[in-house]
Amino acid sequence: MRALVLTSNSLRHKYFLKMVDDNFNLVGVVSENKGKYYSEQEKNSALIQKHFERLRETERLFFSKDLCDFDISSLNVKYIAKDEINQKQVIDWAISLNPSVVFLFGTGILKDEWLNRFENTIINLHLGLSPFYKGSATLFWPFANDELECIGATIHLAVQKVD
Repeated sequence: MRALVLTSNSLRHKYFLKMVDDNFNLVGVVSENKGKYYSEQEKNSALIQKHFERLRETERLFFSKDLCDFDISSLNVKYIAKDEINQKQVIDWAISLNPSVVFLFGTGILKDEWLNRFENTIINLHLGLSPFYKGSATLFWPFANDELECIGATIHLAVQKVD
């Protein structure tokens, strides 16, 4: 199957790319640079700072070894800034690749242009258990709220109603 991946730029996203590349014909990647959503909160909260420090360290421990021989520069990657995922030229580029499946993991919310063009084709990997935690930092809030039963991931077809 011809796969397109819409993702972000953390180690977990690079690992996901490797898994797709190992198991599909990866024809393209849209890599969205998300920056640091919680940089202000990290400055003001020791709890948030500790969480994201542990997250970065855990990603290095779990993913770095498997990624040492994975060269993202060999892939067909379109790098975009935060909030550019729905721009016409990005969607047109994706259409030109003619993917049979689109994997979504860690970008901004896709608008109707994506969902209509790739209807029943976009598979979303959402960290966090929907509908309990939506949006970003979905693995932070279960820890902060002592709701460890809400730690997990949700995989579903992307539709117009946001997960």
